[in-house]
Amino acid sequence: MLAVVTSLATTRPAVAEPPFAIRVRVAAAPSCTDEARVWAALRTRSDRLARADGSGPAGGEATIEIAVAETRGGTVGDLRIVRGGVRSDARRVTAASCSEAVSGLSLVAALAFDPAARIALESAPPSEVGDATLPASDGARTDAPG
Repeated sequence: MLAVVTSLATTRPAVAEPPFAIRVRVAAAPSCTDEARVWAALRTRSDRLARADGSGPAGGEATIEIAVAETRGGTVGDLRIVRGGVRSDARRVTAASCSEAVSGLSLVAALAFDPAARIALESAPPSEVGDATLPASDGARTDAPG
């Protein structure tokens, strides 16, 4: 009983953390993805990501750079994150389709800012996430390019 009382006494109320101010840059064929589709995919992963409007403190905003290209064997997507003027190493996702690559890249990007990001996705209408309606375990492989 003492442990329960102690636990209740030391529990702090949950404080909503402010969203991360993010810019998204996309290099991909329009038939594959665009900024709106990437934003939709990110929002399915986390509620803590918000579009940067330039009003935040210098260095307080980040940019997600996504490049997606179709190859003979499927689709390859690269992700870089720029924070405080520092550009990350690329993270690469190889997938069977563009929608799977965007889904995988959105997961990696969301987790970079929000460790509590949603890994498994509920089915969403195609208009909300492009044609990416598969769960995170959709077969996309995430690699650092070598």
